[in-house]
Amino acid sequence: YVQADSSVDHVLMEQQFFNQTNKCFQEILTSSIIVQGLKLSAKHISHIFN
Repeated sequence: YVQADSSVDHVLMEQQFFNQTNKCFQEILTSSIIVQGLKLSAKHISHIFN
């Protein structure tokens, strides 16, 4: 029983770690998309002024 418990614990820890890593990755992805959008709109604005 103890062995089964510890393996379940391990799986839960891995799942939590995976979720955290996934969330981190999605935030990085989102922020890079936002940055690219800002760069594009900055280019667009500079074209309008020029």
